[in-house]
Amino acid sequence: RTSMSAAMSSAMAAAACFGMERLSHAALSGSAGLLLGGGEGGGAEESDDAPLMSRGAVMTYGSHALGGFLGGGVVGFLFQNRALSGALLFTPIMLGVGKVELDLQDYRERRMKELLELEDGNGQPTKPSS
Repeated sequence: RTSMSAAMSSAMAAAACFGMERLSHAALSGSAGLLLGGGEGGGAEESDDAPLMSRGAVMTYGSHALGGFLGGGVVGFLFQNRALSGALLFTPIMLGVGKVELDLQDYRERRMKELLELEDGNGQPTKPSS
């Protein structure tokens, strides 16, 4: 009985946070031009300076932070009647999830480049350069 209750509580917390993250992502995507200083086209202008974070990273962190704050607020209100304590608990957790998501995406891109460099035009593997 206790384990089932804990499992249901965890499922509700995850659904609240990730549901709010998806809603936040949709809302931020719609207003990304305003948030990132973009022009008429809704996108950020590219400058000569290298940006500190890419637009995708800003969107990922923003949507995860907002989702953690809103979802954590819902969970905190439902379980303890204190929305702010839930928001403060789940926001850093969701930011960590966003960091892992970006790291996995970066790893996947680097690995794909490595695999493409190992093949020549005929599909035959070549010697890796040292």
